[in-house]
Amino acid sequence: MMTNFYRSFGGNYKGILLILFFTGIYFCLGQYYFGSLCLSQIIAGIPCPACGLTRAGLLMLQGKWQESMRMNPMLPFVLLYFVLLILSRFRDKRLFKYSQVYLVVLIFSGILVFLFRVDISFGTPPLVKNPQNLLKIFLFY
Repeated sequence: MMTNFYRSFGGNYKGILLILFFTGIYFCLGQYYFGSLCLSQIIAGIPCPACGLTRAGLLMLQGKWQESMRMNPMLPFVLLYFVLLILSRFRDKRLFKYSQVYLVVLIFSGILVFLFRVDISFGTPPLVKNPQNLLKIFLFY
């Protein structure tokens, strides 16, 4: 498994270390300065359509299904997409084209659900505006 991962970078261990280094910096600085790891929250201070997916997944693993669906109702569909990807990789390669179509439908439906969520419940977790963002720092100071 690790050998395939290493080969996918062309055997370049320096590239892997560089990616890990910058990912670590991103996680540390993003969480410390902005209180979030979401690029949409860091740059513009607004939630993105995927906002709450991690928390919804954790709630689902705890068996709190209703709270999970309130956090982000797209989680089951995102999980189904990853199941399709795994099956297309290891079982049937023809499933890959269906997973691509499913991804397009998932993106559009995710945006629609997000717009509905913003209209209904903006200001309640996870849809909270982050006052510390790069646009505010660079444009308004």
